[in-house]
Amino acid sequence: MAPIMAHGLATNSIGYLVTDDNAMVWRGPMASKALMQLLQDTLWPDLDYLVLDMPPGTGDIQLTLSQNIPVTGALVVTTPQDIALLDAAKGIVMFEKVHVPVLGIVREHERAYLQQLRSP
Repeated sequence: MAPIMAHGLATNSIGYLVTDDNAMVWRGPMASKALMQLLQDTLWPDLDYLVLDMPPGTGDIQLTLSQNIPVTGALVVTTPQDIALLDAAKGIVMFEKVHVPVLGIVREHERAYLQQLRSP
């Protein structure tokens, strides 16, 4: 399958394969198989980097990726809510256990979160 090209970036997503009103309800093994099929069956151009937007947590998708693809680093993206930070921390521990270096952490929406806390 051919990736969608935009601004010099090659993209592909399970989301491209379903309609907006359809939800993908998969258990771990099926989601892991879909990830591997998406990565292996996409006709990627020569890549310097492959960026993957992963669901939060430390589940089957993350383990499948780290066990099957040579991951050279992870950038953990989170939001400032306590539950999101806890999930990000668990993700960092998981990456350490599977020997994937964490290259950095990005906290999105920080300003909006602080403004929310300050408003009466």
